[in-house]
Amino acid sequence: MFQLLTGRLKRRDVSLGAAVIVGASVVAALAWQVPELNEILLHRTGNISSGSGRADLWLAGLTAWSEHPLVGVGLYNFGAAIGEPGRFAHNTPLEVLVEGGLPAFLLYVLFAASALWHATRTNHKVYFVAVVSAFFTMTLTLSMLIYEGMFLLLALMAVDTGPRRNLSGNDKINA
Repeated sequence: MFQLLTGRLKRRDVSLGAAVIVGASVVAALAWQVPELNEILLHRTGNISSGSGRADLWLAGLTAWSEHPLVGVGLYNFGAAIGEPGRFAHNTPLEVLVEGGLPAFLLYVLFAASALWHATRTNHKVYFVAVVSAFFTMTLTLSMLIYEGMFLLLALMAVDTGPRRNLSGNDKINA
């Protein structure tokens, strides 16, 4: 968004982003209109007894967080805090908020923003920004506090931001 406002975003990037947003919106709208799919989605997300119960878990998580907003309930105690030992939030930001409190949540948001900012500084920024954005979007429906894929992605971005060598062996400064 910053690059769009400052004029540093290329027309190709805007077109690609718009195509992804429009395509995802069309697929979501069509999927919602299929009664069988709509019923499956509602059944799977509705309540704990009939499916994953994400809606119930998220509401219970927010209630647990409201009781311990600053320090949280402790690492890996989400299930115990909502009265369902062994359950996870299926939402990484919410899990961080409930288990670590507001300070941990702010650090998580800072980490996500930092990863996205770093992705814009790589040599292959279009791809890394897309992957980082997709990863953090995916965390809204999955519990991924410890996920090797994210650390691999960060390592690849760190390597990709290093100085590039041209054919003469001299370092080139990244643009």
